[in-house]
Amino acid sequence: MAVAKVILNGTTLIDATVATAVASDITSPKTAMLADGVMTTGTGSGGGGDLQINELLERTISGTYSNSVISTLGFAAFGGCTNIESVNLPNVETIGSSAFTNCVNLVSVYAPKASIISSYAFGGCSSLKDIVLSSQYSSVANYTFSNCVALSMISFPNVTNISNYAFQMCTSLENVSLPNLETVGTNAFRSCSALSSVEFSKVTTINSYAFANCIGLQYASFKACSSVFSSAFQSCTALRSVYLGSVTNILVSTFLSCYSLETINLPAFRTCNGLAFTNLWGLQCVVLGDPSASTFPYDAGTTGIQTNAFSRCYHLTSLYLLYSLGVVKLGGTNVFSSTPISNYTTSTGGVFGSIFVPSAVYSSYISATNWATYSARIVSLTDVEIAALPFL
Repeated sequence: MAVAKVILNGTTLIDATVATAVASDITSPKTAMLADGVMTTGTGSGGGGDLQINELLERTISGTYSNSVISTLGFAAFGGCTNIESVNLPNVETIGSSAFTNCVNLVSVYAPKASIISSYAFGGCSSLKDIVLSSQYSSVANYTFSNCVALSMISFPNVTNISNYAFQMCTSLENVSLPNLETVGTNAFRSCSALSSVEFSKVTTINSYAFANCIGLQYASFKACSSVFSSAFQSCTALRSVYLGSVTNILVSTFLSCYSLETINLPAFRTCNGLAFTNLWGLQCVVLGDPSASTFPYDAGTTGIQTNAFSRCYHLTSLYLLYSLGVVKLGGTNVFSSTPISNYTTSTGGVFGSIFVPSAVYSSYISATNWATYSARIVSLTDVEIAALPFL
């Protein structure tokens, strides 16, 4: 459905002509022809005002389509127009659901006033490379750009929310500029295989499978993130480093099958589920806690690291527990089974791992329940040594 603004002076629609009735007569669906020859069906308000274009009757538009009158594109307005290559819509403000779905040869979209874009709007536009939208565009709806496999760059300065599946299978997407993004929806970037790094300073929530199967992703940093849901980074097989600045709890499948992951930094860490980091074969260094924290985020009943949390992390040689105000409770003596921190050294050339803690709590750690089992691995760090750590 598209809307063409009407001049209330007889039969003229700004730059389009109603073939069967004047504007004031349009009260039920009728056939109409725009001046550019596009056949539509439409309804309008009885007193004139808007022509509502419901659908294209002929989907044979090819090449470039320009229209300076239309302000709204409705449901499936150009959906399935497989020969259209570019659109120039300088006054469109609203793009409805499925407006360009499966326009497989659409390469560029110019709609600099469009700030409201509904679900599936560009879904399946497999040739789409360039898109200009309003700087006021603030929320990416479900499936908006899903399967836009040629799209390599996005820049939306005021987008704060990306909904479910919004960029799923954008396999050429390399550069993402979303400086005000706060929420990443379920499967939002799933299978964006060309994405190599993501750094979002304002994101607070990452939903399930948000970056799952991003097989080229190597680096992820979310300074303000406080919530990460299950499988958010599942099968990111090239992922090497993750920083989650405000996340307190890690679920069991958050990093499932991230076999190349080497470093995890969680300065606000409080708990992790059993098996949370299991089978991260490449994991070498884990940083938990903030040495400058003014309070200790635990009570007597809170177990920080659950049973088998790090089992079969064959290369885990450095665990930093940096809270200086207390001991993080360990869920059992098998937390580090088949890691260099235990007695497993086959994959590390006989080198054992170390658990680094602030000197203020060193004596408490080596005598604490379950931690005492690893007392030979626990190393005391002075404040100066902690301040010099490269990841702080």
